[in-house]
Amino acid sequence: MKLKICPKCGCEDLGDRWCKDRKLQQYCHDEDCNWVGTPRTPERRRITDMKALRVDDFWGWDYVIYDRFGHKSTISRSYGTEQAAIKEMERDLKFGENDPDAGPYTGVLFKTPARVVIHGKMFKMKGGICTEAKPTP
Repeated sequence: MKLKICPKCGCEDLGDRWCKDRKLQQYCHDEDCNWVGTPRTPERRRITDMKALRVDDFWGWDYVIYDRFGHKSTISRSYGTEQAAIKEMERDLKFGENDPDAGPYTGVLFKTPARVVIHGKMFKMKGGICTEAKPTP
C-alpha cells in the first residue's frame, strides 16, 4: 500500500525507488529519518503510443537570415512575441539592402513550441514474432 506520509517522522515528502525483484519501495526524503517501506508490486500504468518531445531549450519566436546565395547569415535568439522577433529581423534584413556582395537577405521566421506530441507504433512479441499491438485501454 502506498503511503502519503512517513510513519516514522510524519514527513509528506516520500519517494519511490526500484528494489530487488522489480518491486517499488517507498522511502522518506528527510535526511534524519532513513525510513524505508516494504517492497510492493508496482501499480499498473497504461502504455500509450504517444509521447511529449521537448523540442528546444529556447522556445518562442526566432528567425534565420540567409544571404542571396542561400547561406545562413544570422541565427537569432528566441523572442517571447512575434512582433519582437519581426522587429529585430527587420533590422537584420536592412543590412542586406546595403550589402553589394551578399544582399538582398531573406529572413525566415519560426515559431518553436516548447514541446510537441508524437505518435508511434506499439509492438509486442507474440509466438516468438515481433508484431504490431494496440494500445492498452
